[in-house]
Amino acid sequence: MPIDLLNPWATKANMPTARYQLAAAAVGIKVYAVGGTVGDAINKNEEYDPIGNAWATKANMPTARQRLAAAAVEGKVYVVGGSPSAAQNKRLTTVAVMINWRARARGAAPGSAEGSGAP
Repeated sequence: MPIDLLNPWATKANMPTARYQLAAAAVGIKVYAVGGTVGDAINKNEEYDPIGNAWATKANMPTARQRLAAAAVEGKVYVVGGSPSAAQNKRLTTVAVMINWRARARGAAPGSAEGSGAP
């Protein structure tokens, strides 16, 4: 399929959970959309497959958070900071959630406890 250089954007499948103030990270070709808010912070984790143009719901984060950050390093998604609630205006500054999403999807035990820093 040729690339339209004047309009390189294309509409793809909608996320299962509409939200804002979320974070996203890519592991391989998959994109993970985590957390965010729909009025209150949520702990959702959804995976987008660009080849199949489809979303899949994955294991939720242990804590709901909005206004967070995410990065992928060596096949793991790290989710850091954020806030548990807009109304409380608290900050999660010392909490890091590190999950091996692929292991969790296969049914393995969770990779880490919140704040432990262990894989």
